[in-house]
Amino acid sequence: MARVGSDGVTRSAFETLVNKNRRCLMQDILRLTLILLAAFLTLAASAGTNAASCPRWPETIYLLRHAEKRDQTDDSPLSSAGWQRAGGLPRALSRVQVGAILVSDKQRTRQTAMALEADTGMTPRAFAQSELKELIEAVCAAGQSKGKAVVVVGHTTTVPEVMKSLGLKPLTPEFGDLYVVNTATWSVEQRRYGDCSEGDSQLSKVNNHE
Repeated sequence: MARVGSDGVTRSAFETLVNKNRRCLMQDILRLTLILLAAFLTLAASAGTNAASCPRWPETIYLLRHAEKRDQTDDSPLSSAGWQRAGGLPRALSRVQVGAILVSDKQRTRQTAMALEADTGMTPRAFAQSELKELIEAVCAAGQSKGKAVVVVGHTTTVPEVMKSLGLKPLTPEFGDLYVVNTATWSVEQRRYGDCSEGDSQLSKVNNHE
């Protein structure tokens, strides 16, 4: 016969209640552990895009859209305004030790980089707009030259994709926008290049890590 306590609860019922509470506690601990693990993996995945996927990124990555184009055709060259803007790119990067210039397979990006090519003596490497993986690998490879920066001249569609691949929140550049990515802090500084005004103004500093 089951023993009955002063409050009318049998010992077996009491043990059942204790075991049930113990199981609930273990389930709560497991649930909390899974939540914390999921949060950790999310952060690790974000950081991994920046760090683990490349042994050493360039210290600075400059991302910009090509200068103004002449028309709406697929491979339009630069307009006269675009050539004028592109001529100001070396001034905007006058204090930068450029280690690589990367452009797309469209002539307007190569033309945007021509003044910088003449100034640095570096020949740009071209990538098809579909070769995002290869482009990012080239950015990483350029990081092996310590202290040198990489300049990437792209499009309104490719610049945001490059930023996303670097673990950054994508931004859509206008003509003349110059994004300066500091890989030590993964922050983005927005500047201008090739404007008619003397010098190149810094517009804002964006904490852009996702």
